Parts: sequence; structure tokens; C-alpha cells
Amino acid sequence: MALFDIFSGWALWAPFTFVVVGIMGYTVGKITEKDEHNTLLWYVLAILAALIIKIVGYYIAEGIIYGNWIAPVSSIPGNIVQVLVAAVIVLPLAKSLKKQLSAIARS
Repeated sequence: MALFDIFSGWALWAPFTFVVVGIMGYTVGKITEKDEHNTLLWYVLAILAALIIKIVGYYIAEGIIYGNWIAPVSSIPGNIVQVLVAAVIVLPLAKSLKKQLSAIARS
């Protein structure tokens, strides 16, 4: 995502995107990596954690970039929509993908 920012004219955002999305990915991975966490509930909790990280991370980034701590509030709905759309796409695929990867790892 940070590379997208760099190559699409949003280079100012790249360091923030790198950190925020990196923390999101790490957190989701830590929450869902254990076999006993391979349930819909854990996936939803991981998505909620990612949502909170995205909202807080980009709120701070916008506050720093714009020098205004009120304006970033208007971006919160868009950030929520981004995470929810990703969740709708990922949730059906995640369990199946994890099973396939586990089978490959056991081979």
C-alpha cells in the first residue's frame, strides 16, 4: 500500500501507510495465527482490531499532515467502509485458505 502511495502521487502518505497497514497486518496475524483461533469469532475480532488501528492511525496521520485535529474526523466513515468491504471479501476466503496452507505445511 505504501508503494501505491508513492507511485500514485500520494507520497506524503507513504510512511504513515507503511506503519499503519504494517501494524494492522501484524495484529491480525497474531490474533488469528493459532489453530484454536481459526473460527469466525476470532476473525471478526481481528477485523475489529484492524479497524481500530486504521481509524486511530490515519486520524493521527491526518492530524500531523493537516495540522488540524478536527478535519480528520471526516475520514473516519471512509476508513470504516474500507475495512468492512475488505472484511466481506476476506472472511469467506480466510478459513478455506488457512486450511489449504495448513495441509501444505504438513506435507
